[in-house]
Amino acid sequence: MDKYVKHYNDHYLREGENGAGQLEWEPQYRKWKQAGYRGQSILDYGCGVGIMLEAGLKDYMGVDISKEAVNLARKRYPNHIFAVFEMGKLPRLQKDVCVAQSVFTHTPKAFVARCLEDIKDNFKDFAIIDILIGDDNPRDEHVRHFTEDEWNDYLWKAGLNGERIGSHDFIGYNHVYFKVSHGDNS
Repeated sequence: MDKYVKHYNDHYLREGENGAGQLEWEPQYRKWKQAGYRGQSILDYGCGVGIMLEAGLKDYMGVDISKEAVNLARKRYPNHIFAVFEMGKLPRLQKDVCVAQSVFTHTPKAFVARCLEDIKDNFKDFAIIDILIGDDNPRDEHVRHFTEDEWNDYLWKAGLNGERIGSHDFIGYNHVYFKVSHGDNS
């Protein structure tokens, strides 16, 4: 875990607000609205530099494992709350909606269950999670792909249900969006 956190701290130190090539907020925000977001409170899990605030969100909190990302987010958006957390140990923050944009794209599969437990404990209405479907890219050890069956199995084991609600391409990566709800399968 320490190696993983160090990688992202170093990355944000090197790249600044550009972080990990922060995605444009518009395609993701359209997916939230499609899923039923109507101005509820938001937990941005893996917030990076807080780019999703460009969507005009009001009741927002961003958390990230990278203290460097959180420092940049605080400078960029001083009127919002950002916190550093340890994966799998996020306290209950109980927002209406949790968003994990590009988190699982960069999370080692050994930590997926921890992340899903954090997310499960922190949304009332639904979560929006994007993943990459396909084969891992041997050129980039920090990019993870899933099969749809594999992803649904992770969700099921966490006591969650997921419904695929769309996708969008970003620099050759097909981000697939799931609306996630609490299940009765745990």
